[in-house]
Amino acid sequence: MRDDIKIRVENLTMGYGEVILQQDISFSVRKGEVTVIMGPSGCGKSTLFRHMLGLQEPISGKVYYDDTCFTDSELPTRQSILRRCGVLYQSGALWSSMTVGENVALPLSEFTDNPDNEIARIVDEKLTMVGLKGLEKKYPAELSGGMRKRAGLARAIALNPEILFFDEPSAGLDPVTSYKLDQTILELKKHLGTTIIMVTHELPSIFTVADQSVYLDPDERRMTAMGNPHDLIRNPPNESVKAFLTRNNTEMISK
Repeated sequence: MRDDIKIRVENLTMGYGEVILQQDISFSVRKGEVTVIMGPSGCGKSTLFRHMLGLQEPISGKVYYDDTCFTDSELPTRQSILRRCGVLYQSGALWSSMTVGENVALPLSEFTDNPDNEIARIVDEKLTMVGLKGLEKKYPAELSGGMRKRAGLARAIALNPEILFFDEPSAGLDPVTSYKLDQTILELKKHLGTTIIMVTHELPSIFTVADQSVYLDPDERRMTAMGNPHDLIRNPPNESVKAFLTRNNTEMISK
C-alpha cells in the first residue's frame, strides 16, 4: 500500500439478507485529507460507514487500515485499530446524565492511565479547540444542537486519533451553525493532520470540506463517481451525479 493511503476499501458488497444495497465498492482514503461519502438518502452511506468501523460485516470484500486487513482481523486487532479512530455520530451520542466535561473525559478515563489533573487539562484543551471552553460543567440538555455536535467532536478527538469518522455532522443544524462546524473540521485537518471520513448529503458541507468524494448511486447500487466534488460538478460522469450536485439550483463556487 502507498504510504499516503490510510484506508482502502476493496470490492465491498453490502446488504441485508438477500437484498443487495451496494456492490463492488472500491476506493482509497488518503492521509490527512477529507473524504466524503455522498449520495441521496437511502443509498447506503451510513451502512458503508458502519462497515468501515466493523459494526456490520460485508457480504463480500475487504477494508484495510494501512497494511492490515481489518475485515479479516480478530477482535484484539480490530480494537487496536479502532483506538486510533474517533467517531462523531449523527446525534452527537452524548451521555445525558454526564456533564460535557465528563463526556469528553470518558475515553481518557477508559483507555489511558492519565491522572485526574492531566485528564482535566486535556478536556479543557479539546473543548477550547471546538469553541466550548468553559462549558465543561454544562449538561447536554443545556446546549444547543450545534454545541452538542461540538461536544461530541471534542470527545471524538480526546485521544488524538489519526482518523476521524463523521456521520451526517450537519444534520438538523441551521446553515450558520453548519458552516461553523465545517470550519472546525477544516481546522482539525489543518492543525492535527487528521484523516477524515464524512458521510453527508449536505451540498454546502460537501463543497466546503471535501478533498475527495465517492458517490453511491441508489438505483445502480454501486459507486458511480469518485473525485473532488468541484471537479465532479464541472465534469459530471453521469446524470445521477449531476442531479445530486446541482439540485435545488444550488450554485457552487470553485475553490
